[in-house]
This record gives sequence, C-alpha cells and structure tokens, in this order.
Amino acid sequence: MAAAQLAQRLALRKKVSAPIVAAFFAWIATEKLTALEDTPLDAALSYGARHRAAFEKYLTDGRLPMHNNWSERELRRPTR
Repeated sequence: MAAAQLAQRLALRKKVSAPIVAAFFAWIATEKLTALEDTPLDAALSYGARHRAAFEKYLTDGRLPMHNNWSERELRRPTR
C-alpha cells in the first residue's frame, strides 16, 4: 500500500476510531468498579483492560487491519 494511503488511513483512524476506542476503555474502567468478582462479566472486562495495548495497536499503524478475520480464517484452513 502506498505511503499516502497509509497516512490517510492512519489520520482517519485517529479522527474517527480513536475517540470510540477511548470511550470503550473508559466504559470498561467504569463497569469494572461495579462488576461482581469472579463472574463472566468481570472476566470479560479484565480481559479487555489487560489487552488494551494490543487492541489499540491498529490506531498507530496504518498497515494493520482493524480485525483479525484473515488470521482466524487461516487458522481454520484445512491442511492439504
């Protein structure tokens, strides 16, 4: 992908996606305060908080996709 396209993608992510991601992690922090310990909700919130850096990586690198669908699909490919 051309450098101009990567820069444009990154600028769009910073403008549109970054505020949404920030709000999501603020929500996680708020919900974590009231979630009962050792419940599925607590586990999910903890997972999200623990992996925040990995979830946010696509915001700083325009080459990365916003999802890992390709990777997941490749893991399930039949062997030949």
